[in-house]
Amino acid sequence: MDWYLIAFISAILSALAAISQKKILFDMEALDFSLLLSLFNAALALLLIPSIAFSEISTLSLVILYGKTILGAIAFWFVMLAIKNLEISGALPLMILTPALVALSAFIILGETISAAEITGLGLLLIGIYVLETSSSLDIFSN
Repeated sequence: MDWYLIAFISAILSALAAISQKKILFDMEALDFSLLLSLFNAALALLLIPSIAFSEISTLSLVILYGKTILGAIAFWFVMLAIKNLEISGALPLMILTPALVALSAFIILGETISAAEITGLGLLLIGIYVLETSSSLDIFSN
């Protein structure tokens, strides 16, 4: 299967998930929702325990995974707070900053390269976010 098709399907599923999360957050606190979703994910993960090769996991990998899990949990909680308290059309465009921040962090921390096309794409992301976030208060096409 083409990886672009999988990414596109993922985007559709993520949009549906965001809309359902907003609907759930009308009746529930963001922290409660985050906890319940984490418990559900943990229950599903328990099914994978038999396939884990524990002898191949290093202590450093576990420490990094633990730190990443804490950061991910906090980030998810903040996303749920934003979705609960803002219009979904205003909160989710800011999430487009994630790939840009990942690319810049990979460039700075990991020494990965960023091509001219990717820099152009990052610039277009920033322009798009600006237009989306200011469109309600600023008419960019007026004289």
